[in-house]
Amino acid sequence: MTEDTDVARHYSSGTLMSRIRKALHDAGIETSLDPDRLAPLDEFHVGGRAATVPLIKELKLGPGKYALDLGCGLGGPARYAAGKTGAAVVGVDITAEFVTAAEELTRLCGLANKVKHVHASILDLPFSDNIFDAAFMMHVGMNIADKHRIAEEAARVLKPGSVFAIYDIMRLSEDDLIYPVPWAQSPRQSAVVASDRYRFALEDAGFEIVSETNLTEVALANSDGQAEGTDGPDQIGVNILLGQDGSEKVKNLLANIRSGLVAPKVIVARLSE
Repeated sequence: MTEDTDVARHYSSGTLMSRIRKALHDAGIETSLDPDRLAPLDEFHVGGRAATVPLIKELKLGPGKYALDLGCGLGGPARYAAGKTGAAVVGVDITAEFVTAAEELTRLCGLANKVKHVHASILDLPFSDNIFDAAFMMHVGMNIADKHRIAEEAARVLKPGSVFAIYDIMRLSEDDLIYPVPWAQSPRQSAVVASDRYRFALEDAGFEIVSETNLTEVALANSDGQAEGTDGPDQIGVNILLGQDGSEKVKNLLANIRSGLVAPKVIVARLSE
C-alpha cells in the first residue's frame, strides 16, 4: 500500500455521512447549521476549538486573503477561519469520504461561497505556485512520514512572506506509545516525531521558524469529554468519527500526553521573501 492509501483507509468507514446525518437529525438541526454547533464534531484535533482560535489568529487572515488547510478532514477549522476572518479557504484531504462530508457540511453552514474542499494528497498539491496567503495543518503530520515533502509543497504554493502554522502531536520521548490512538491502530501507521524534525524540514524548504508553543494544558482542559464519547451537545462529537473503540483511542492519547511521551505543539513558520 502507498502511504496515502493507508491513511485514507484508516479514516474511511463508508458510513460517515449517514452517521453525521443521524446525529444532526437527533439534535434537530438538519437543514441550517451554525458552524459553532458543529465544533465538537468537526474540530477533529486535541483541544478542539480552543486550539483552533489562536492558530488561525497567527495567519493574519482577512477579506481578500486566500488560505490553504492541509488535511482538512470535515472542514471545521476551514469554516471557522472563513467565517471569522472573511478569507477564502481551500481544504485538501486524502480521504474522499471526509471531503464529501466536508462539502455537505459547508453547504449546510452557508459557507460554500467561501470554503472549498478538494480530494488530493498534501504531498502533491493540485495548485499553481505562489497563490496562497497562508496555510495551516492540524493533526495531519502524525500520519505522514515525509515531513520534508509537506514543507516543500507548502513552500511551493505559498506566496513569499506567508505564514505556515502546524498543530500536531509531537514526541517528547522515544519510549513506546500506548495504542490505539485516533490516528493509528498500531506503530506501523504512526509517524509521530519530535518538533525538531518539523523545524528541520521547514527550514530546508525556506521557512523561518517564528515560534513553537506547547498546548498541553489547553488540550487536556478541553479533551476529557471526548474520552467519554460525550464531547458535544446532543452527542455531536468526535465519537461519531472514531467508531466503537473511539473512547479507548482518546483515553490512550490523553494518557500518552499526561505521561510526557508526546505533546500537542504549534509551530509557526514564515516563508522567506
